[in-house]
Amino acid sequence: RVLAMNGELSSFGECLLVAITLLYSLTGVMIGRRAPFPASVAAYAAAVAIWVALPLLAEANLHRVDHTLGIVGVGLLLAHVAFMVHFCGLLLTVVLMTDHWAWRHRLAIGGTGVLTAVFVLLWFYVTTLPLPDPGLVFYGIRAGHPPVVLWMNISMGAGLVYIAAWNLVEFTRFLQGARTSYEQGHTAVAMVLYALSALGGTFTIVEAVGRQQGWDVTGIPQVKAPLALLVSAAAVGVLVTQIWLRPLWRHRR
Repeated sequence: RVLAMNGELSSFGECLLVAITLLYSLTGVMIGRRAPFPASVAAYAAAVAIWVALPLLAEANLHRVDHTLGIVGVGLLLAHVAFMVHFCGLLLTVVLMTDHWAWRHRLAIGGTGVLTAVFVLLWFYVTTLPLPDPGLVFYGIRAGHPPVVLWMNISMGAGLVYIAAWNLVEFTRFLQGARTSYEQGHTAVAMVLYALSALGGTFTIVEAVGRQQGWDVTGIPQVKAPLALLVSAAAVGVLVTQIWLRPLWRHRR
């Protein structure tokens, strides 16, 4: 449910996810090959993490992972941690290629690490509870109960919103320093995509609270599914342009 899809994807949708994942990872590898250390490490980490994160947007794949490892909910755990590694990797790649490491970057990465750790701890605690149907608790309509599950989902959504917000801060600085209309347009598109990522995290929080309160939130998964595909596909195009064009490479052309 990280930018999550609670419904089943069609076979076409799953193939599309694989295609987007392949393009995403190849772009990350290309950036890593052009970037000096340690930016290259961040780019490679983001490229590897996306191979875990994007395929697990399909709930069928989440269940496959659960079945393979014999732990209900482990697919959700892997998906969220992979997305956090991916987004942090993208942020670090941009920062290390275009700027000096500063306090705000420590705050961005450190805060994301704390929120991810909170999610992991709550996830482990939930797995110890005597739940009659763990699958429904992690993926179904009872995902807001018991209260610890609510906080687990809130920490998940908060992590997405937090890292997306810091990426927005960085790209706002790029927008202010853009020298051409193309750079302005490119940076603005990236900012829109990060805003939509934050919206996906907000949907996760609202959905969790709504389920806990007994609200009808059936429409939220139907919005999050196409949103996840749209953002992921558009992000590939943005990353491709960042291989050669500014602002990512403005200090190294």
